[in-house]
Amino acid sequence: MLKTRIVTAIILLAIFTLGFSLLLSTLVIFFPDVAELYPVVLQGWFYISPIIFPETVLEDLLGGWILKLNPLYHILKVFQMTLYDGLFPSISQWMSAVFVSLFVFILGWLVITNSSRSFHYYN
Repeated sequence: MLKTRIVTAIILLAIFTLGFSLLLSTLVIFFPDVAELYPVVLQGWFYISPIIFPETVLEDLLGGWILKLNPLYHILKVFQMTLYDGLFPSISQWMSAVFVSLFVFILGWLVITNSSRSFHYYN
């Protein structure tokens, strides 16, 4: 059972990452400086995600709205509950992780397919 939860969370993370990379690659084509700025933004995103410290630190910071607006938090919460806490994530936590992953993937897919007609002008 633990193995299926971890595999499902990894699949959700892969779907999220694919959608985010589709969005990012579209931005890089139109705005090349985004490629230089991305590592800086990624480093900041790392620190506002509860990866290296407990989420209680971010809940106290600015009323917890940083966690609520962070799309990666919902997927990380599923990982943390399964691996660190040994608990089964609730249906609402699974659904929020699925919703965020699918939303980012569909948004990235729509953006890249609608913008792909103008890619050849930016070579």
